Amino acid sequence: MLDAVNYRAIEKLRDGRNYIIRAQRRDDDIIEALHLQAGLRSFYLRFLTRKHRLNNVEAAFYLNVDFIRQVALLADLDGEIIGGARYYIWSPGQADIAFIVGDAYQNKGIASAMLRHLAFIAREAGISDLHAHTLPDNRRALRVLDKLGFPCTAARKRNMMHVTLHLDSKAHPNGFQAA
Repeated sequence: MLDAVNYRAIEKLRDGRNYIIRAQRRDDDIIEALHLQAGLRSFYLRFLTRKHRLNNVEAAFYLNVDFIRQVALLADLDGEIIGGARYYIWSPGQADIAFIVGDAYQNKGIASAMLRHLAFIAREAGISDLHAHTLPDNRRALRVLDKLGFPCTAARKRNMMHVTLHLDSKAHPNGFQAA
């Protein structure tokens, strides 16, 4: 069985530098990293609200990952957290996913890599569907989700796009390898 708590894989940036996709640890200061790496627009697109700070309840949710109901992966470049992706199980076989990449590191394939690894972990944990909620004009997020290679469905409801990735055991994202 996969040990999500100790998950670690090496990926390459498009410029050839290596970075690590790894499980979030208790001592990771992800809240500070989020504020340093993500600008107002990125923060808005990730959290779907106009703010740039998490309140104490929200921060506790993101910091306290049990690796059973919630799994969180970080993109780590030379000890600096440059992105994060997570899922949260809300029903058997069903989980919501979310991700963010620091402004300076966007459009480098980091979100896609984190989500491929997260989908691998999710499928190993028995999750059949990953659900993402984003704004309809967040074309980057929609493109990342579409390019993962899993069958997906998308529907616009009110001011949101709801995308469901179906982690069919036959579907496999292209190029995925865990270390």
